[in-house]
Amino acid sequence: YVGTYTGDLVKIQLSDFTRVGVLNLSSLPLGGLAIDSLNSFLYAVERQGSTALVFKVNLTTFLLATSLGEGGTVSFGEDLLIVGNYLYVVGISTVWKINLTTFTIEDTESLLILSGEAGYSAAQNKLYIYAFGLISSRQIQVINLSPFHHTFNCEIPDSGQSFTPRSLWVDDSNNYLYTSTYSSPGVIYKIKLNGSDLGSSTENALRIGFPVTDTDGNTYIYATTDLGFVKRLENGTTMDSIPVDHEFHTGDILVGGSIFAESF
Repeated sequence: YVGTYTGDLVKIQLSDFTRVGVLNLSSLPLGGLAIDSLNSFLYAVERQGSTALVFKVNLTTFLLATSLGEGGTVSFGEDLLIVGNYLYVVGISTVWKINLTTFTIEDTESLLILSGEAGYSAAQNKLYIYAFGLISSRQIQVINLSPFHHTFNCEIPDSGQSFTPRSLWVDDSNNYLYTSTYSSPGVIYKIKLNGSDLGSSTENALRIGFPVTDTDGNTYIYATTDLGFVKRLENGTTMDSIPVDHEFHTGDILVGGSIFAESF
């Protein structure tokens, strides 16, 4: 299911990747989508407008079941998440908690600035929301779900780049959150779910990957970047700016007198 800029909900069949249905929900662009698989409903929110609507679509019939207005308090609905029997709508400066059984707003919680992508940690029972409204104050804002309240912010340092958020992932297994940004070069932030240990990577995308086998027969995967680094994958960042003891063996080639070879 894809929400479009023209307010259409498009249904695509995965087996042959063809469009099998279009349902117009609004004349405004759609923001986030969320699916309640257990009850076969899809929820969508308008991404623009001073009175953004939340739509409830029956997936069996692919028809609009009902819609919910936010009384003029929602604008730019960015993301939707379903946790248990509740739908959380992330909009400008506010998160709405909607009871899925009654489809009514049960609670709201204010945020400090504009909000973007959101993620959920089951281990922490918290929402993590990328806030980007103020260039000088980009933050991950954390909402506790029980009780429902804003707990703390994690400041993201300013490096002079444009940091419009692209995506946000929560890794419950390792207790980290990752968020990527639309900037040049692209930045990925790694943050502990308690808000500490902020780290970032501005490396360009990996270009070439290859296996390496050591003298004991162990195989490792390495890759290169556009910035001239070789990295061992799935092994932390121990190679970043740290010399690695190694031996380099060339093939049986004649290196003398070639413009492609340099003697040391």
